[in-house]
Amino acid sequence: MSIEALQSRLSEYRATYFPNEAESLQCSRPYDINKEFREEYPNSSKPGVYAIFDAEMRLLYVGKSNCLGKRLSNYFQWEDRKAGTVKIVDSDESWGDTRPAFLATIAVEKDWEASSLEEFLIFHLKPPANKTGNTK
Repeated sequence: MSIEALQSRLSEYRATYFPNEAESLQCSRPYDINKEFREEYPNSSKPGVYAIFDAEMRLLYVGKSNCLGKRLSNYFQWEDRKAGTVKIVDSDESWGDTRPAFLATIAVEKDWEASSLEEFLIFHLKPPANKTGNTK
């Protein structure tokens, strides 16, 4: 699944559940975890959904948070600032043989919408690191 497929599903979600909403949901640009790591993430102070991709931009995982920046800082921290490497902190996730390389965020207005959108995206995109029937 690519970033384009993710954006397509965002449009489908909005059209299905919020047909009268003028503004569509927008995915942030793909953010290189290793090269562009900062203390603040796109949409960091907002509720929303985040998507984690591998180096080939294949979707690995979809998650939600009522504050994207706080949640993502639980996942990623500097391992070696001089070398520019980032440590993946959350050892409970199963990334398989791939390493997360990119992330994108989708901000929403309400906390409950993050849960709804996460469930919709997991159902339709089936990211391999999301366990079937388990949304966080």
